[in-house]
Amino acid sequence: HHIDNGLPNNLTIEDVEAIMEKTATHISGPNYDLFTGYGRVNAFGAVEQVSDPYYVKHLESSNVSVVSVETGMSAYVTPTNIYDVPQGNYIAEKFKVDWTLNEVLPAGHEIIDWWEFRANTSNTRNGISTGSVILGNTQPIQGTVNAPLGGNTASSSGIAYTYRLVGASGTYWYPAHPNDMKYAFTVHVRKLPGAGLNEDQLLNLGVYPNPSSDKINLTFNLASNSDAKVSITDAMGRVVLNRDLSNLVVGNNEVEIDVISLDQGVYYCSIFSNGIVSTVPLLKVN
Repeated sequence: HHIDNGLPNNLTIEDVEAIMEKTATHISGPNYDLFTGYGRVNAFGAVEQVSDPYYVKHLESSNVSVVSVETGMSAYVTPTNIYDVPQGNYIAEKFKVDWTLNEVLPAGHEIIDWWEFRANTSNTRNGISTGSVILGNTQPIQGTVNAPLGGNTASSSGIAYTYRLVGASGTYWYPAHPNDMKYAFTVHVRKLPGAGLNEDQLLNLGVYPNPSSDKINLTFNLASNSDAKVSITDAMGRVVLNRDLSNLVVGNNEVEIDVISLDQGVYYCSIFSNGIVSTVPLLKVN
């Protein structure tokens, strides 16, 4: 599910981690524990969460203003430096970086979760700590994310600090140049039925009788002459029945499906045609 493979999600390590955690089957309780972690991996459930109608979107804040807030500070870079700044004495200037981000998703797309995109967040997140590269100056990054679940808007804002170091060996930025400072997070999104479609594109799938013990009739509407595919899955997402439908006509269609071989329980019946899918629940009884 990476964009390099022609798939839309461009998943990161954090995406995989978050989705596997929330789709795992709990073993000893509803939360994480030291012995069983988040539970048993549910591979199908995890893949389902990045398959239509679900997807992830990465949002990235960049700096919107940079202001010098303190000058003429004496700084010493220690030998154990990871930011490619040579050891030695410097004169430091402190800058405040403010950022904002506002994202509006298409109508009918709702946010169901979000998490931090650490791999694409500037390594300034923990700020400069006492005893680190610049002694005695502590300014952790401060930021917030507002992504109401069930809505289609997400925003973030915050502040961070960076230092320009001028010394005998040259001019350097610690921990990063303001243009490279950013904060990123991921929203997990679900497209509601019919999102982005015109009314005449909807399949409007119906099933009767429902509940059923032996046969069901599927009713649906097509915007043009086309083929379609029917798929029935159980409550765990396993496909229990597939059927290809050919030479269907524009307008209302009705097809009979034999379900007598299915065990009693709840199923989901879907029809696919022309890139559109419609799904309804089905109750099988004996």
